[in-house]
Amino acid sequence: MSRGKLYLLGDAAHIVPPMSAKGINLALNDAEVFARAAIQQIQQGDSRLLDSYSDTCLSRIWNYQAFAAWITEIMHNVGDTSYAGEFR
Repeated sequence: MSRGKLYLLGDAAHIVPPMSAKGINLALNDAEVFARAAIQQIQQGDSRLLDSYSDTCLSRIWNYQAFAAWITEIMHNVGDTSYAGEFR
């Protein structure tokens, strides 16, 4: 989500399937984490939060991705585990 001085936030950094409706939550979290990190860098010259931006955000993103995969599986097969259509 970051490389050098380039930081990606929201849909530029990750895409969550619409089934989970979590995209805006992740985007807002990215923005908050980045804003706090940028403020710390500007006000205190401390880059630790910017340096850990990707790791901080990615743990939440992976949890949301796992939930999205789970809820999509539940919603699309309606409990029929024998279904193995193109979606899978």
